[in-house]
Amino acid sequence: LSLIRRIESSDNDIRNDLDTNDAVDLFNEISKRDPSRKTVVVLDEIDTIRSADVRRELAYLLKQLGDRECPVKFIYVGIADTVEELLSDHESASRYIATVPLERLSMDVLSEMVVEGFKQLGIELWEHFATRIARVSDGFAHFTHLISLKLAYIAIDNELTKLGAEHIEQALAMAVEDSEAWLKNLYEHAVQKYRDRYEAVLWSAADHWQLDRSTDHMYPAYLRICGDLRQTPLPRPKFSGALNALKGQAHGQALVSKTRSWFRFRQAMLRGYCRMVAESRGIQVGAAYLASNSVRHANGGPTTSEC
Repeated sequence: LSLIRRIESSDNDIRNDLDTNDAVDLFNEISKRDPSRKTVVVLDEIDTIRSADVRRELAYLLKQLGDRECPVKFIYVGIADTVEELLSDHESASRYIATVPLERLSMDVLSEMVVEGFKQLGIELWEHFATRIARVSDGFAHFTHLISLKLAYIAIDNELTKLGAEHIEQALAMAVEDSEAWLKNLYEHAVQKYRDRYEAVLWSAADHWQLDRSTDHMYPAYLRICGDLRQTPLPRPKFSGALNALKGQAHGQALVSKTRSWFRFRQAMLRGYCRMVAESRGIQVGAAYLASNSVRHANGGPTTSEC
């Protein structure tokens, strides 16, 4: 098996009014030029495309490629529960796709990434700090890499051979500041009105390994977070109202609800970002990961990596 990487370019006059059928014609032409080579196109982070029309067009492109037996293969990558959700509920696109679901990475895997990375730099990192970074990351290697990168900058710039809690705090603050613009915008849109009210509510939704959280489960977490913030909590009815408000356009539809009184983040990575923001301000969010994992092991249940 060999992988050949090269850039090919040629000057051609291409019309500006190309449609999906024209695109399939072009892909078929590409595949005919060298039938011995297989062409694979990878489109990553489909879930970050805001336009439903664009995602529908991508779904229609897949349908046309299949209908016309184009040999070019596409790999669409994104965060969603179903293919239909990823491609704006296109009714027929899923027939042309082989779905490969991937679970969030376990805390053990993420912690090991951190420990091994700093070991190779010759920098001592207490395993508890690696676990903390993994917990904040919420199963996404993206956040683990980002926080660890900032921590490495701090260590190298200051010629450190050992890292402490204060360095973790600095790295978290830097990671929040340098996070991708779309994530920061989602968060700011959610909490921009009455930040003191909605920030703690949003953090409470990110305080467990379960993606779907009920109001009953979130309210105790919310009370704890408000206590840590030294902030007067909302009464239970107003807390429920704030959760429902976070589903609205005024708050960027940060949360969604398929069942009454049960909520989840519309964008899964926003959960991890919420944890990172909270931790950067000294508020522990997501510690239930550790407690749940211990209880589940004691009860003979599945490990965190299986959830």
